[in-house]
Amino acid sequence: MATSTSVPTSRFDGKLDALLRRELSQSEYERLVATEVCISVPRGSGKRTHGHVIIGPSHLYFAPIPVKKIRLLLALSDILSVAVIDDQPDFLSGKEQECTVHLSIEYKQNDQTTPTSSPNKKNLLTTSPTHSLKLTRPPAVSHDGEGQKKPEWLDLFLLQSETLFVSYLNFHLEDFQLGKRQYNTLILDKEGATQRYHSLKSDLYSAQTIQESAKLYLELSSALGLYFQLKLLYWQDNGELLLESLKDMKKWNESPLADVLEYKVIITEVILKVFQDTLVSKPKLSLLKRNNGQTLCELSECLLDAFVTDSLSDGKLMDELSVNCCAILYELSRVIQQMNWRGGCSFNLSDWSQKCSTNSGLPLLLSKMINNQISALSSDTDSTVNTALINSSTIPLLLIWVTASSQILEMCRSRYKEEFQYAIQSIGVILISEKLKRLRTLILS
Repeated sequence: MATSTSVPTSRFDGKLDALLRRELSQSEYERLVATEVCISVPRGSGKRTHGHVIIGPSHLYFAPIPVKKIRLLLALSDILSVAVIDDQPDFLSGKEQECTVHLSIEYKQNDQTTPTSSPNKKNLLTTSPTHSLKLTRPPAVSHDGEGQKKPEWLDLFLLQSETLFVSYLNFHLEDFQLGKRQYNTLILDKEGATQRYHSLKSDLYSAQTIQESAKLYLELSSALGLYFQLKLLYWQDNGELLLESLKDMKKWNESPLADVLEYKVIITEVILKVFQDTLVSKPKLSLLKRNNGQTLCELSECLLDAFVTDSLSDGKLMDELSVNCCAILYELSRVIQQMNWRGGCSFNLSDWSQKCSTNSGLPLLLSKMINNQISALSSDTDSTVNTALINSSTIPLLLIWVTASSQILEMCRSRYKEEFQYAIQSIGVILISEKLKRLRTLILS
């Protein structure tokens, strides 16, 4: 049986790489998340197939061994739950049996995509997913209702006990189901992408006014939304543009307050965009992990410093800034988890949360986060806040902070107990509702 591997990159080796390049669009290929050698067993069929399972932007794929073809396994939008089962397969023995990880996937049946579908390079792989994020709980799948199909299960036996495949799948599913992934499919050739990126960077370095710099950051933000390759170049650039952005966040403080706030909103939008869709970027992880998380802490501190004083003169811009900063901080918390997946990293969520708790900007940011969450739940039609972004980052980030830092937990208990008792009781997004239950238990206890 072939040696199993977990590949947290968008590049693969040998026959599998050649097959993926040939069968998938360039946009799809560049967004592949991870692969693992496994044995696929649709529950109840008894049929076992040895091959590679691959996480794509919107689908799971499967390439049987020997590698000659690839097929659609499941659409991510059809997955209802993923669980690791603590057992050992009876069809394996010895070391292979001991090293196996049993992954059970519950999914809803879909007439268009089944575990035996073949990919359609032209039609399926270059378009956005057909589902859209809804902030209410979807209808339950009936087990016996007429006209509704029962859920099915797929068992994947991953042939590597130290695999990161499950961790990447969980993170990627969260991004997909909360609508945080972008499906920009426009392609630039390598030379064109490099030239455009360095041209924008050069112009930013030479900007003489806050207005000129803001205009260039807007141009960069637009380009990042169109061309995925620019996000990769951003992280491959040894963090130069990220560090420049942190400096720019502190510049031009003598300019009119509204200009400064809008400028910071634009910069944080750029930073947030380069985190989206780059879950498995090695340069990103290497940069933020460098010097025991120094760059990551500098970014966190810069974001929190924006809330040291309350700019009451423009509540709308402060709300937008707080939403962006909260989303970036949650992305940073996930990077810290990635840094610790294989051990060997002395910087963890507890260390980071303690650092955040001592920043004088944290109390105001917490206040903005709580108020934005209440506004999102109230469905206020006059609200300008990004409801989907709030729901996908505020509660998860708060849960991480209050779990890892006793100071932040006490701050939330003393200031926001009533809000969690009455105003923030439930959220219709399934992935977030479970985290909210745990958060409310901690704060209200």
